Amino acid sequence: MHRGDQDGLKGTYHINAVDIVTQWELVAAVERISEAYLLPVIALLLEGFPFAVRGFHSDSGSEYVNHDVAKLLDKLRVEFTKSRPRQTNDNALAECKNGAIIRKLMGYSHIPQQYAAAINRFYAEALNPYLNFHRPCCFAVDKIDAKGKIRKTYPQNQIWRRLAVAATSGSGAGRESAATSFVEVPAPRNASSITRRRGSFINAFVLV
Repeated sequence: MHRGDQDGLKGTYHINAVDIVTQWELVAAVERISEAYLLPVIALLLEGFPFAVRGFHSDSGSEYVNHDVAKLLDKLRVEFTKSRPRQTNDNALAECKNGAIIRKLMGYSHIPQQYAAAINRFYAEALNPYLNFHRPCCFAVDKIDAKGKIRKTYPQNQIWRRLAVAATSGSGAGRESAATSFVEVPAPRNASSITRRRGSFINAFVLV
C-alpha cells in the first residue's frame, strides 16, 4: 500500500501480510517497492508467522510476480497464487485490513521514504504484538436462511493467540483443523499504550 507522492517524491510503502485462517497479521514498511527492498521484507514476514505457511497470495504487481520471489517461495515450499487485475475482492481480507488498521492508524498523508525504518520499529515493537495478542477479530459463520440463501454472520469477537498455538501443535489437518478451536482471552490492556506510541512516533518525524 503506497502513501502517495508529494512534490515528485515517492512515499513509503506498507506491506500487510494476513493469514486467512487465523487472521494472524504482520505489517512492515519499505522505502521502495523494488525487488531489492521488498524481497528481504517478504522473507522476514514469512518467518514471523508462528506456523508453517503453505500458500502466498498477492496482487498481480511485478514486485511480487517475478523470478526472485518465485525462487524464495519455491525454496520454502510455499504455493504462490495472485489476484486478477482490478479485482480487489480476490484479496478481500488484506484489503479490509489495509483500511481498518493501516489507514486508520497511519492516516492518508504523505510519509517520506526515509522514515520507513522508524515505521518498521513501531510496527515490530508495538503494532504487530497488539494486532496478534490484543485486537479482537471477527470470524464469519455461514448460515442458510429459510429461502436457502447463505448469509454470513459474526457471532462474537475473539482474540486468537491460543489459536495459533493450537494450529502449530495440531496433527494432520494443520491449520484447518485448529480453525474451530477459538479460545477467548481477556480484553486488551495496552490499547492506550499503542496510541501513545503512535503519537510519539508521528511527532518524531513531523517535528523534524
